[in-house]
Amino acid sequence: MEPVLFLAFANSRENPLETLEEEYSSINKILAPRVLRQHFLAWPLSHATLDDISYYLSLFRERLSLFLFSGHAGRDVLLAEQQAARAEGISHLLGQCPRLKAVILNGCSTAGQVRALHQAGIPLVIATSAPVNDETAAKFSIRLFEALEAGDNIGQAFEQGIGEALARTDIKVYRSAEFEEGSDAGAPTWGIFPNPEKPDVSDWKLPVEAVKPAGYDFEENELLLETLYEALATNPKIAELREAEALLEERKEEIVAALLKSLPAPISDHIRKLVMPSAPGALTGWDIAGPMRLEQISQAFQVAMDFLLFTMLSQLWEYALDDESHFNLLPEHAEGLRHFLTLDKESRAHLDHFALFRILWDALEHNGKEPFVREFRQLRNQFLENEEVKSACFFLENVRRLFETAGSMEMKELCFRAEESLSCIFAQLGFMGRYTLATVRNIDVQKYRHTAQAMFEHLVVKWHGTLGYYDKEHRRQPSFMDNRSVILLRNGGSKESAFLNLSPFVIDENTFEPVPDMSISKLYFFGWQDPKSGHLWYRYVSKPNKELICLQDPKFYNRKHKVFKFELAIQQFKAFQDSIFHTASTAS
Repeated sequence: MEPVLFLAFANSRENPLETLEEEYSSINKILAPRVLRQHFLAWPLSHATLDDISYYLSLFRERLSLFLFSGHAGRDVLLAEQQAARAEGISHLLGQCPRLKAVILNGCSTAGQVRALHQAGIPLVIATSAPVNDETAAKFSIRLFEALEAGDNIGQAFEQGIGEALARTDIKVYRSAEFEEGSDAGAPTWGIFPNPEKPDVSDWKLPVEAVKPAGYDFEENELLLETLYEALATNPKIAELREAEALLEERKEEIVAALLKSLPAPISDHIRKLVMPSAPGALTGWDIAGPMRLEQISQAFQVAMDFLLFTMLSQLWEYALDDESHFNLLPEHAEGLRHFLTLDKESRAHLDHFALFRILWDALEHNGKEPFVREFRQLRNQFLENEEVKSACFFLENVRRLFETAGSMEMKELCFRAEESLSCIFAQLGFMGRYTLATVRNIDVQKYRHTAQAMFEHLVVKWHGTLGYYDKEHRRQPSFMDNRSVILLRNGGSKESAFLNLSPFVIDENTFEPVPDMSISKLYFFGWQDPKSGHLWYRYVSKPNKELICLQDPKFYNRKHKVFKFELAIQQFKAFQDSIFHTASTAS
């Protein structure tokens, strides 16, 4: 397992510090090449809260090598965004990390915390003891990490950072167990403090080799397809092929088609691209190790995580609609969801799926009902407790943020590791083969004079991929589903109740067309909501990194009917917010 560098930047969303934003961005760029060579994982948080810091210190406990806190602080507290985290509590959590070498507190007046960190067993602390200019603090931190990346040990890197700071202002420097008593509290001060009770770690360096280097004899997609073939074994068609002992090398085309058809359409489309054979002699392609393949693996991961996210978000709203009097959302859950909903395209590239999953899982459990996707409970345990799964997610989150900086030398190895990580995650997502994504096109009421009960006939289009795989089904039942909706169906379940409405988080543009094209789906995922205008932006699932569409764009306005094309989705989103956040304000 790669060691982890946890970098917490406690910047304010309301009044952000430009210098802290520069420090966050610069250190990310400095560490990116080494992260992509798999020497270590870097986990940066730009707006770290106390809950975030506590959560990740627990999550990374066995792997944490270095912890950086950058932002405002005090002698006994770290001022994480709008919260005061007592040094004693953070010190205790850091003390539970057996591989931790160094803690860097790059904030104002943090020297009072050195003794507590030493008592908790931290081998080395770098801290400031008096108010420090924000720009100088940022430049110190950036220079320190440049030196670490270049191969200097932590002691040498500290001296490099101090040199940068001294070039800008007069400072006092301490190189001892703790700050001297009675030092001038008004002077900018930095210190490097080895723990006298621990072995000296001032010669510690960042790793220079991958923990688990990949071989160069692998075949692209072999591991991914084998994993899917095993993970989706509960799907009837896959089960039939496995029972017949069909082998991938002998019946690959048939098995791949069955695998793609068994996955929900958004995920199926991106797996299809990965396994699509390139033209003979092609130098680039989705199935050839290179930037194009690495980006596609990253997109497949992103879409799979977003699909899980929107399914859980839909489940949460379903709880609120089913039992409004008993449903409630805790204020901390509401705050996290509000923040997520307003993340624009650039910010979403740095979305921490783990943090959001944690909020949604906790919110679902808080309301104590059985989720439609019953496998969510087991999935939570795998994501939070299985070290292999966590490593795979951490790696792909880093690749998703940094793949554009990868060089040609490490591309082959990166593509292998990315496929290996994606396979590890899909090994836990085999339950998706039990569900199908579908669109409710039309609903007709069937009631005759001689029948006592009305029946509702639904035209349901099941999507098994965005290109070429779909089935039409006429469902007749005594209760109605939701019109113009994208729904998740549980295969083999009762037709009466086995569905979850994913609208308005997932929409099918064709359902809003006067004459829809029944042969294709045009699926969109929710992107973000502009907090000022309230406008809603959506991403085309097949090309999630392309330009988003705005549902309130004038080109979608019907002047004759005086309504927007996506008016139903706009209304549903407002109803979702009113329902969910009203309960949160009541609970607070």
